Amino acid sequence: MSAFAPLSQRVLAEKRCSVGWQIREVRKSRRMTQQDVADRLGWTRTSLVAIERGQQAVTLDQLLNLAELFEVFTSRFFVHLEPFRAPPCRNCGHREW
Repeated sequence: MSAFAPLSQRVLAEKRCSVGWQIREVRKSRRMTQQDVADRLGWTRTSLVAIERGQQAVTLDQLLNLAELFEVFTSRFFVHLEPFRAPPCRNCGHREW
């Protein structure tokens, strides 16, 4: 059995950016502003901006609320297999997978 190795901080940052990008894409496809989402979920716009930019980790509770609001499965936020849709992240500098 191989030893488990936690993900590096860089990999975690890349994944946060990708999830944040997916949240942003779904929000925009619903024609909602960041303020619309924040108001509906009782969040600050600042926290949503940080999540979308990958600067703040999103919690499971937040993902569940976003999925409910957007009427999507939570798995929608984990679509990492379409690199042509995700530009390089300005925050962590990762390139497309």
